[in-house]
Amino acid sequence: MFLVPFLLCAERLSIEQLFNVKTTTVEKKDLFVQKTYPAIVKLDESKIVDIAPRFSGYIEKLYAKEPLQHIKRGDILALVYSPEVYNAKEEYKNSLKFGLDKRMTTASYLKLKLLNIPKDELKNPTKTLTITKILAPIDGFLLKKDVYLGSFFQKGKTIFRLASNTYYWIEAQIPNKDINFYKQSDSIIAQIRNEKLQVKKHKLLPLINSNSALAIVRLFVEAKGILAGEYAKVTIREHKKSILVIPKTAVIRKNGKWYAFRVGEYEGEYEPVVVQIKPLDNRYYQLISGLKEGETIADSAMFLLDSDAQINGLYND
Repeated sequence: MFLVPFLLCAERLSIEQLFNVKTTTVEKKDLFVQKTYPAIVKLDESKIVDIAPRFSGYIEKLYAKEPLQHIKRGDILALVYSPEVYNAKEEYKNSLKFGLDKRMTTASYLKLKLLNIPKDELKNPTKTLTITKILAPIDGFLLKKDVYLGSFFQKGKTIFRLASNTYYWIEAQIPNKDINFYKQSDSIIAQIRNEKLQVKKHKLLPLINSNSALAIVRLFVEAKGILAGEYAKVTIREHKKSILVIPKTAVIRKNGKWYAFRVGEYEGEYEPVVVQIKPLDNRYYQLISGLKEGETIADSAMFLLDSDAQINGLYND
């Protein structure tokens, strides 16, 4: 006796609420496969510089004193006295002073230049006759020091070694089975202390650890504030394909099938459509069939739409 009024009420409420249903569009989403590997930061050995004077001499004053001391390009590392440089400067000074043959002046200048004497000393050899500066050619830090105040050094001997504090290698170890995955990858991301770094280039080293069966991928990065020896993470991504997706909130399961509600021709009209889907992530399903890209579907009130479809006989099965 009360069945008809109940159905009429249910139908009336559903019609009022249908106008407020949220909708979404069937869209394409890029499907990526990504894997993350442990890595470690290393000094970029191609940016390490040895300072080996082309003359012998004595350390008169030392500025680069402490291991790992920060140094800027152009900083004075040491002041030195070299009899060889002194004689070359004296020769060049005299050729300028007495107006000797131009070829002799040029030869004297070239001798100093080949000894790698700083430019300001070449311009005015008189002011710097007895002392020669050893300058830092890069920004970085003092990696090695083999002289002390008063030390004698032989020409060609490395007295300082500098490393860049801007350019680094990040080396990730990947299993042998993932080498092809790396070769087919679209992007590589390095991360240190939750900060993403721009990777300038990368390469697979031609060596596999025979004990661990791990290959090494070397990333070249330019960054301030990171430290050699730090641990890092490297994420490698491969773009598989573009797929159709729908939100998980846009489907309902009924009688062993999945349904979405496609927007009809008139406002507030929704048509149940059987869809085939596959789990993708915590927000989306991959759409296999049932809808096309660009179609608009309901994205809320699934149970209300289900009730409305039952009342109006919209299900085909």
